[in-house]
Amino acid sequence: VSAKKAVEDYVATLQYVNSIIHNHHHDNNNNKSIIDARPADRFNGIVAEPRANLRKGHIPYSINIPFMTVLEPNDVTSFNMDMLLNNNKNMISSLLMGEGKEELIFTCGSGVSAAVLLMAN
Repeated sequence: VSAKKAVEDYVATLQYVNSIIHNHHHDNNNNKSIIDARPADRFNGIVAEPRANLRKGHIPYSINIPFMTVLEPNDVTSFNMDMLLNNNKNMISSLLMGEGKEELIFTCGSGVSAAVLLMAN
């Protein structure tokens, strides 16, 4: 998903993600980032995944930005649009785009938490 414009109905293939991992391993100037929206304990493999047969841990070279960091702390059932537009949009973009990242791929366990970060971006 482009950080500048989201591509609708896009699913990153295993081959594409593997190419990003390979490029990160061999080239520190990679312009793509994989953002994992899961809580830190799941990202770090400290706790088990909630669905059976899923491995613990994270995609190599991915960055953890837990989806709860972009939600209103007192009411996670709705977005605070001012917060999203003024604070967190800048957080994600400046964190990554400032490093020359041109493409952000958001991931989680099922896609729901990743969508929260995509909307915040």
